[in-house]
Amino acid sequence: MPHTFPLRPPLWLALSLLGLTACNHAPSQQTPPAPRPALVITAGSMTQQGQAYIAEVRAVSRAELAFAVSGRVTRLHADVGDSVRAGQLLAELDTTPLRAQLLAAGSDEAAARVRWQEVRQRHARIQAAQQGQAISAGEMEAVKAELDAAAATLAAASAQRSQAEWALAQASLRAPVDGVIGSRQLAVGQSAGPGASVFSIEGSGRELALWLPANVKLATGQSVALQHEQALHNGKVLRVAATLGAGGQRQVFISAPAQAQPGDTWQVLLGRDSTAGISIPLRALLPGQSAHQGHVLRLAADGHTVEKVAVVTEGVQDDRIRIASGLKAGDSVVVAGAAAIAPGTRVTPVLLRDGGQP
Repeated sequence: MPHTFPLRPPLWLALSLLGLTACNHAPSQQTPPAPRPALVITAGSMTQQGQAYIAEVRAVSRAELAFAVSGRVTRLHADVGDSVRAGQLLAELDTTPLRAQLLAAGSDEAAARVRWQEVRQRHARIQAAQQGQAISAGEMEAVKAELDAAAATLAAASAQRSQAEWALAQASLRAPVDGVIGSRQLAVGQSAGPGASVFSIEGSGRELALWLPANVKLATGQSVALQHEQALHNGKVLRVAATLGAGGQRQVFISAPAQAQPGDTWQVLLGRDSTAGISIPLRALLPGQSAHQGHVLRLAADGHTVEKVAVVTEGVQDDRIRIASGLKAGDSVVVAGAAAIAPGTRVTPVLLRDGGQP
């Protein structure tokens, strides 16, 4: 009987099966690389060139209110932030002592009037008797002087009573203009002195008020840069005080943007042109074809995807460069390693602070 040998598959079939097995064990997808970290900074958020001064937003028509008389506060009818109308009652003082003064002044006036009427009647009788030559000239002069003194006493008593009436009326503090209560410096039970500011009312219009050293020169109509909540705005000098205040400083008033609210604080940036655009670190700029052209890598709206943006520059100061166009305040710009990041790459932004630290 012939020998039987096991059949071997062809070599090509074995290799095919081996390839299929290898494919079945290969991963179906490659894991995408994790986004690389990138140092970014918010355009316009770094400290601006020049000096920064703090200004307070105030109303153009502003009223500081004070009681004209002293007394104890018994009632308050308005608080900070309340809208008030001209003539509206804001606060009241205790009127008990003022009413007592008015009562005493009224009594003095009534007594002086009785005395004056009595002397006047006697003067009339003596004047009639003098015509009949029954009274001497000396008696007539004496009663005339007495009448003048009584009239002067009555006039003084009437003035005192009018003063007491005025003082009683001043115990009620009323708003002189329409506006919003900006501040209040008194409470119920507190003693208020004459002339001490107790309320301020912010009327219409807004302006920025600040104090500057005497050596800082600003002119009416000059443009200045304003910053609030990392946003840049333009302003103009409205007026400059002619005289120096305490500490040798001069008060300056600057136009305020429409969104400025009384009591807010804004920065006034001096030493740079308010229309000069945005300042970014010089290392964030990729050179362009000319001296005033370049590119930056900016984060897209999703906050992670890098996009390449063309910019126009205006000049370099220290380690920063001004951007005339291409960026707006608030844009996130890659600061370091921009040349090695391709547009469209997703990154993990690491935000730098003003001092350059993450």
